[in-house]
Amino acid sequence: MTSKKTYADLIEFSNVSAPYMKKSKENTLLRSIAKIEPKIRKLIDKFNKEKNDIELDNCMLTNDEYKTILRDTNNILRYTPEKQKVVNEKITDLLNKEVDAPAHYVAEEKLPADIDFYTRVVFEGFVIAPPAEDIEYPSE
Repeated sequence: MTSKKTYADLIEFSNVSAPYMKKSKENTLLRSIAKIEPKIRKLIDKFNKEKNDIELDNCMLTNDEYKTILRDTNNILRYTPEKQKVVNEKITDLLNKEVDAPAHYVAEEKLPADIDFYTRVVFEGFVIAPPAEDIEYPSE
């Protein structure tokens, strides 16, 4: 099963699920997270590769025959102000790009009673079914 999620959603899920898995006891929700987490990690790796490509395609280069990438003293890529705007815009667009994310829903009655509201919202569409009014059904 998959659901449409943005790369930003995937990153947020990963950031919330990792500490949740460490602090929680074994339960159905943790098993569902563990089932989809490797697939989400692959999608995040794909995002990071695309992000790196955007950064490298727009960074400053030396003017000699070698066209070496310029970095500052902290080893961070350097950009002209115009190119920095381009990079920021393209990365924002990439974060908002929708992808088919893995989903493995836990039945409502099997959810832990101590799950907080924020975690529940982040997990919706991944391991918790979204509210019925949010589910999009294909038109015939």
